[in-house]
Parts: sequence; structure tokens; C-alpha cells
Amino acid sequence: MNASKRISLLDIALVVITVLWFIGLNTWCGPCKSGMTCHTAGQMLKACALLSIFLSLVHLIPNKYFKAGIDTALVAIMVLSMFIPGNIAKLCVMSGMRCRSVMQPWNLGFCTLLIVLASIDFILNLFNTKAEKR
Repeated sequence: MNASKRISLLDIALVVITVLWFIGLNTWCGPCKSGMTCHTAGQMLKACALLSIFLSLVHLIPNKYFKAGIDTALVAIMVLSMFIPGNIAKLCVMSGMRCRSVMQPWNLGFCTLLIVLASIDFILNLFNTKAEKR
């Protein structure tokens, strides 16, 4: 089977990690109670997580140029998601609140991990393209 026609371990990892990010935001690592100022940040992050799940599922299509575009879009969404809690959407004032002590680090860790995975996949697709042209 051609290298560009198969699903790699990175493709599966992107799907699994984006699903875990979304599940975590909805359950154990979500924002404070409804009605707090951080609830909007949690809703924005859930929307970004759903978009990332959709893109990582579309990323399973075996076309290396298409995958490179999806990787670029995933990196852009993750960078946006890193700036949502505390910068774009306000969080609660106290540092011991759930949104600051649980949701913000959870989001930062998963966004960083997804940026690294998508960048590695982009670079591997780039090298596979150059190797096939020779």
C-alpha cells in the first residue's frame, strides 16, 4: 500500500486526543457553574473542540495535500483556543476557582499537545511529498 494512502498512527492520535479534550471540557475539566463569567469561555472552548474533532476526522482522508491543509487549520484553531480563556473570554476573579485552576491548564496542555502533533504530521507529509517527487 502506498505511504500516502494509509492511515498513520498520528492520524488516530489526533482523533483520540481531540475527543479526550472535548470530553474533559464537558465533564471533569469544565468551567465553573452555569451563570459564572467563565461559562462563556467554556462554551467557546467546546465549540473549538467540536471543530477540531470534525477536522481530525476529515484528516483521515488519505490525501497528503489535504492533510497538510487540515494540519494548518488545526494549528490555527489550537492557537486560538489557547487565547480564549482569560484573554478573549473572561474568567472568574479568584485564582482558586475551577476555571483558573482546572480548565485553563487542561486547555493549555491539550492545545500544546495538538499543535505539536499536527506540526509533526505536517512535516512528515512534507518530507513524504519531497521523497515521492524524486
